[in-house]
Amino acid sequence: MNFIYPKVYANRATRIVEEAMRKLSLQFALLRHLRPFSYWDVFYGDPPAVNTDVFRLVSNDVLQRVDSKKFLAREAKRLGLEGHLVPYTFESVAEAQTLSRDANSIWFMKPVYATGGRGIECIRHRELNRLQLPNHHILQTQITDLELFDGRKYTARAYVFIFNKHVYCFDDGFVMIHGAPFDAASTDFSAQVDHADYYKPDGCVKMATLADLPDYPEKLASIVSALAQLNPVLEPLITASSPYRYALIGIDLLFQQHNKVQIVELNTKANFVHTDSINERLNVPFFAAFLSLLYLQNSHRRLTQI
Repeated sequence: MNFIYPKVYANRATRIVEEAMRKLSLQFALLRHLRPFSYWDVFYGDPPAVNTDVFRLVSNDVLQRVDSKKFLAREAKRLGLEGHLVPYTFESVAEAQTLSRDANSIWFMKPVYATGGRGIECIRHRELNRLQLPNHHILQTQITDLELFDGRKYTARAYVFIFNKHVYCFDDGFVMIHGAPFDAASTDFSAQVDHADYYKPDGCVKMATLADLPDYPEKLASIVSALAQLNPVLEPLITASSPYRYALIGIDLLFQQHNKVQIVELNTKANFVHTDSINERLNVPFFAAFLSLLYLQNSHRRLTQI
């Protein structure tokens, strides 16, 4: 069968993009002009020479700026979001020590650009006196009163699409369920951070979707409410967007009891290739939803405008 869809320039998630395009093929057949689509991360090489008549990401400079964990920390402080929507985050040990905490409470030391848990270390408050914080790292407080999944910590990711000065939240996202039983007092990397083997069928770490969680409608409503508060943080991406420029954001968050949201990271270069099940149930439908909005200029039932 011949599928009709735009020319694609992509060096990330290419199979996901093309599968989403195929799902929209019948709608594309009704359009007179199919503007090319580019999803190109310049980290992996310069994009091909294309004209301006292309849907493409906002500039890499803007993506890099927002991707830094320091950016979220500074904006949360500026907007008064720190401590209730975003964890307390500091760029030096001296600053972290100004926060009154129990000696055994835990900090996460994170590289400002690494993803997937890489480079993160768990440190007790009493150990800060001996800590030499490496360059390009931050310290972030542990979130307490977490909701668990089968006794394990999990991290969720909401999918956000920014286009033509508007922010949209997809109605699902993924959940990364850690392999080791959770102990809030432990600094064990496997319980607190590690999810490296999620793609292995026999691995300890498991993936699910937000829709698989208890109280899913309430959780989705909490995410939408949190994103409304976060909208000013996303302003550089909103300003850089246009009828031809877009951004895809993976927003990492934790759920506390009663479905309360804590936003821990913004990922402007998020990974959209996971297990076959998550690709089929989540990633391809997300791309199909925002591509439908791009090309048909109509609202999509699975995207909520913030």
